[in-house]
This record gives sequence, structure tokens and C-alpha cells, in this order.
Amino acid sequence: PPDHEMPLDCEMIGVLGAITGVLGSIQATEAIKLIVGSAESSTGKLLIYNGSNQSFTTLPVAKDPSCPTCGLGAR
Repeated sequence: PPDHEMPLDCEMIGVLGAITGVLGSIQATEAIKLIVGSAESSTGKLLIYNGSNQSFTTLPVAKDPSCPTCGLGAR
């Protein structure tokens, strides 16, 4: 059993392989949606996945005006 004084984070206890598969599948689906021009993409949203209870939460994320990729000066 882990020491109760140690923090239980991914660095210490690892990541369940199935979770990386779930998240990788979601990322692949998003890439396909962008390629085919799907009406709804997850651009501008943060998807939070809770593997303990199999729930998802989506939060809006604002663009950073000083970001070279998505900000005012982006191409």
C-alpha cells in the first residue's frame, strides 16, 4: 500500500492505460471533425474527464490576446 503521507498523483502512481485510450480516441475524433468540417468542434472548450465516475465536464476557454497561435496577431 502507498504511504499515506505521499501525494497520490500521476507521477507517483502512474496512469491507467485504458484512460489514455479513451482520451486518445476523443482526440482522434476531434481531429476528424476538424478535417471534414463538422458543424460542431470542441475549439475554445476544455474537456475534463473524471475516470473515477466516468463523467465529463466541458468549460469554455477564452482566447489569450497575446497568444501567437490564437491571439490577435495569429494568422
